[in-house]
Amino acid sequence: ALTLFRSAGDLRGVASSLDDLAQVARLQGDLDRAAAAAKEALDIRRGHADVRGESVSLMTLGAIVHARGEIDAAEELFEQAREIRESIGDRAGVMQVYNALGVVAFDKGDDERAEACWRAALQEARKVADRHTQTFLLNNLGELLTARQPEEAEVLLLESRELAHQMKNRRAMAEIERNLGLNALKQGREDADRILLRSLALAEEYGSKEAIGLAHRAMGQLRAQTLFDDKGEPSRRAEESFLASIDTFREIGSEKEAARSLAQLGYHLVERGEVESAIERLHEARAIMRRIGVHDLAKVEQTLEELGAKLTRH
Repeated sequence: ALTLFRSAGDLRGVASSLDDLAQVARLQGDLDRAAAAAKEALDIRRGHADVRGESVSLMTLGAIVHARGEIDAAEELFEQAREIRESIGDRAGVMQVYNALGVVAFDKGDDERAEACWRAALQEARKVADRHTQTFLLNNLGELLTARQPEEAEVLLLESRELAHQMKNRRAMAEIERNLGLNALKQGREDADRILLRSLALAEEYGSKEAIGLAHRAMGQLRAQTLFDDKGEPSRRAEESFLASIDTFREIGSEKEAARSLAQLGYHLVERGEVESAIERLHEARAIMRRIGVHDLAKVEQTLEELGAKLTRH
């Protein structure tokens, strides 16, 4: 399509195809190719005063920048898109922006703002019967609420899963199943293992490297509940899952998620009593989090401080 639009000199078509290709490349984990396509699309739209199209390209580029872990830069791009969409009365577009801004707030540890953004967007999505947007908003809210209100979170996630099945949205199914598994783990349910294994299978079937990395990390969190195998030896299954997650995120250049998986591995190694290895992993995570700004940093630094004090006493 891009080749045909270029040969016909249809720049709107070129920009639209570039945005679509950028989204595909992002999901495949090729963030450099994705960013190049999105930037070209944005330049074309700005050069031809395509205001509505400009907001689309800003959202596309914001998602790519966010995947790289550049959270403040992503927020700025989303805010630019919001201003345009509000100025032209694009209610559906504003709803999508608030979903993205909620994700940014969640990444920054501002749960209150994230919930406000997602609930406001969900209200609009229900008014216009936008099932696609409702699916992702319900999933995001479910993920957010799992830590403090797991029962309500499960209700939201199950509604999200039903919508995803209706639309046969495999990407959403993988994400929702992972959050349902983590919710089951939070509630101490025995079916957490089965649900999380299914989420990994769905992610691998869909082919999104980011989804695969997140699913491996969730499996690590599940397996970290068992420190020893049947023979009484230290179990390495959780470590293997965390390492698979780290490798996947590094492969696609997602420093933010790689750092989070490094931190989870570090916490697990602490529980296993492997303090020196834990400190090494947590130092790696801290270096990345300090550089790109991730709210998980406080917990990492606190853990390192406690481990340092422990080593000093011994």
